[in-house]
Amino acid sequence: IQSVNISGCRLKQEQVSKLFEMMTANDTLAHLDISQDDLSEVSSDVLAKVINNLKYANIAHAKINRNQMKNILIRSSGKTNLQYLNIKGNDMQIYPNELFKRTSRKIKEFHYKMENLEIYGHGCRW
Repeated sequence: IQSVNISGCRLKQEQVSKLFEMMTANDTLAHLDISQDDLSEVSSDVLAKVINNLKYANIAHAKINRNQMKNILIRSSGKTNLQYLNIKGNDMQIYPNELFKRTSRKIKEFHYKMENLEIYGHGCRW
């Protein structure tokens, strides 16, 4: 399997943890979309290792905590296979901009800022 999309599947914590444990030994998976699932209980080291072995990772709105985010960013600013990473909607308030800058230099498409929807106008007005 090279690509998995389980976005918003409402997996249980045990399922998510087991899935990531299994993915640590997988070197064929390149694309993972597990956005809108709860990854908060996955070991930060396991999560960072799995994510950085992928080419594409969408973990937006996945309830990633500060420690997990820190490990993902530190690893991805060093050696990583990632070409695309979306981490929007997770806890990123405490990190220095330098971590984001280093990561954005390494990853071709790095999405971490929420868009300002005001630039799209106010939509339909009645």
